[in-house]
Amino acid sequence: MNAVEKQDREASAPELARLKRNLKTLSGEVAKVQKPVDRTHVAVHGAKAMLGMPRKLSRSMKWVASKSDTLRDSALFLMPFPIIGTLAGRLAKVLRSVKSKAERAKRAADKLERRTKPARDAVARIAPPVSKAKASLDRAQALLHGWFAAVEAVESNLQALEQSAQEVARVCAEIDDGLAPELENISTRRASLTDSLDTLSAGFEGIVKAGKPLGDAVDAADDIVRKLRPLEKPLNALRKALRPVQWALDAASWLTSRVIDPVVDEVLKKVGLERLVRDLEAKLNPLARLVAPLERAADSIDQFVDKVRRNAAVARSLNEIPAMERRIVTAMRPLKRLSG
Repeated sequence: MNAVEKQDREASAPELARLKRNLKTLSGEVAKVQKPVDRTHVAVHGAKAMLGMPRKLSRSMKWVASKSDTLRDSALFLMPFPIIGTLAGRLAKVLRSVKSKAERAKRAADKLERRTKPARDAVARIAPPVSKAKASLDRAQALLHGWFAAVEAVESNLQALEQSAQEVARVCAEIDDGLAPELENISTRRASLTDSLDTLSAGFEGIVKAGKPLGDAVDAADDIVRKLRPLEKPLNALRKALRPVQWALDAASWLTSRVIDPVVDEVLKKVGLERLVRDLEAKLNPLARLVAPLERAADSIDQFVDKVRRNAAVARSLNEIPAMERRIVTAMRPLKRLSG
């Protein structure tokens, strides 16, 4: 390559440097949008999970109330029997309390589900465009980093390029012309989009925070469910074992002790019912404490619903981001024409 050709090649360097600056600027603008979009993505999915809990809690409490009734029937059957009667009486009382708390918690959960419908609707509208925008921005950022590295490689290997300096300059100018509208678009609209997203994510984060009693109540409900399930088998075992000797309840006490007591003793040893009752009693208090905060959660969540609904229109702006990604990809296609 002669001196004229070398000088000609070097003349394209400013165009490459300008393209690098534009790519870096665009990457920086994308990063500034990524941050609030990522925050909103986390917040909206957190709110979605939280707002799905009232229905989950309602279903759990319906099961608990129904199961408490069934188990209480078994406990009432056992109450007339000696030894087991006192424990069965305790259990019947516990189960009555469980049913009462469960029904109250279910009413609170149903009320909360009705009142949070506007928030669920807002989540349903905003979650898809947020997810798509996040995916587009992540892809665009990765591509911009790759293209920047490719332009640097071209810049470092100017002497080895098959294309003329004029062609390199034309390619850079073509790319810059394609990127310019996107740079202006994102720079102009970024501030208002970021403000809207910050307000929106703050609303969803508020819903998650206000709905914390829901999470606590669901955990408590799951705990009660876990405690009730093991009671079914031992109570059924006792009913099955004692039904054949039920006649002895009306017999003389000495006969009762000989017929019934051994059966009760043997079954109690196997089923560990007393420990299960103690565990259930211990778990009742947390459930009772959580019902009142659950009823107040609706009021707290209401404070954030309007904020979310007022900013739900930001979905339109988010829907434009995938199109922006496609235009950036199209603008960068001429880069393929540069080879070393």
